[in-house]
Amino acid sequence: MALRAHGYSVLSLSTVGKGCPDLLVGVQGLNILLEVKMPNGKLRSSQMTFNVGWMGQCATVTSAEDAVKMVQTIVKANWEQ
Repeated sequence: MALRAHGYSVLSLSTVGKGCPDLLVGVQGLNILLEVKMPNGKLRSSQMTFNVGWMGQCATVTSAEDAVKMVQTIVKANWEQ
């Protein structure tokens, strides 16, 4: 998996349900939730509700490359604060 190849911790949450994103990614003291969708895929209403209510880092990605870029962007933004 591309995220693990970059040295990130990855835990699948895909069986949790209730709108919970598919992956939990740990990197540099941060925990990032990622919802993985096919290109042009849409979030279900339960996923939108989860995203709105979640007070941590949560993003939707459509490819392994997209996931790596998103994690890097979130990490950079958090360490620049």
